[in-house]
Amino acid sequence: MVRRGKTRRGGITSEIEKSLKGMNFPANKQDLVQQAKSNRASRDVVKAIQNLPEDRFNSPTDVAKAWGEERRGEYAERSTGTRRGGITSEIEKSLKGINFPANKQDLVQQAKKNNASQNVVQAIEKLPEDKFKSPTDVAKAWGEERRGM
Repeated sequence: MVRRGKTRRGGITSEIEKSLKGMNFPANKQDLVQQAKSNRASRDVVKAIQNLPEDRFNSPTDVAKAWGEERRGEYAERSTGTRRGGITSEIEKSLKGINFPANKQDLVQQAKKNNASQNVVQAIEKLPEDKFKSPTDVAKAWGEERRGM
């Protein structure tokens, strides 16, 4: 869906999602490119996927969201090496099975128990020494830390 060299808003997003039919998630960018090619995606779609940040994607929606952020110039490489928003969902996944309320040390232990990446463990270690009542509290604290509040 290209018009005069420009990608029409929304059109390529649905094409990307269609090109990923049969994709097993989570997946990295190379996996996405291979799946798109095997589904005979257009060059525009393959190029759009190749322009995504190096990241781990948990669903076609994550891919479309990353493409939208990239297109709008919202993508910002963080010191953690993770795209904006991506590490928040990684943190939430790494805390699966934790009982709230929990303190920062509890969060770190649970993340390690769940084999979280070094980036996620470091992100959790940067959180304040608060008691967290829910995963939402953790995500909120991470957002504030990221913004330097």
